[in-house]
Amino acid sequence: MILFLINALKIIFLLGFLIFIHEGGHFLVAKACKIKVKEFAIGFGPTIWKKQGKETKYALRLIPLRWICKYAPERKNVQKNKVHLAKQVYLKELQ
Repeated sequence: MILFLINALKIIFLLGFLIFIHEGGHFLVAKACKIKVKEFAIGFGPTIWKKQGKETKYALRLIPLRWICKYAPERKNVQKNKVHLAKQVYLKELQ
């Protein structure tokens, strides 16, 4: 029984580490591309610890089986301009 619990903890920590690398990649690429990250958190459930950075809230939550990297929403006008620009580029390529 003890061996099972130790192996289960190893699996949980290994999966947590892999998820950390994955979500950390999202976080680093977003920062490199100047996309605002609203929240970067470890786990889900009640918050144990949190710190507010310049634009990002960092948090540690009770159940460490999920990582969160939330992006700040883009303004609607910016998104519409991107779609309009993409249509213009596409139409130019057709000519």
